[in-house]
Amino acid sequence: MSIRGGLSRLLRPWRGSREPAWPTPDDPELTVVVEATDETESVSTVLARSPAWTPEYPAVLRYRIAVGSAAVPELREPLEAEGWLLRTETMTPGSGDASTSESTVLVAQCVRRIDTMTCARESSRMVGLAQRHGGHLAGWQALQLPDESDRSR
Repeated sequence: MSIRGGLSRLLRPWRGSREPAWPTPDDPELTVVVEATDETESVSTVLARSPAWTPEYPAVLRYRIAVGSAAVPELREPLEAEGWLLRTETMTPGSGDASTSESTVLVAQCVRRIDTMTCARESSRMVGLAQRHGGHLAGWQALQLPDESDRSR
């Protein structure tokens, strides 16, 4: 038996015997564990104030990008090529958007394990994409499935 195999077997009772389930973005059991609406707030601060986030578990990372409807096709192409799942929502003035005209919110989602570096890199990228197309990042969230022990309650 290798050392790695022995350690893995010894630690299994504490970390669970199964790998956590990888969620799908449309799973109704997903709960928001991290949320940020201020693009200037550091990701480490956002994650630190999120006690429900479990770093070892995969999450659905969801970004909301507010842009004019003409920019949506230009944003879709590179994001879909990288495996992001996209959908659109329409925002009208007075529904939380600071702009005066109707804009489209592109919701980009992917599933991965997240950490400070991953979220900071993706947030910076989404802010840049939005700004290059005359929009802004309207916020981001991380969603995770409840812990197995929480599901049985």
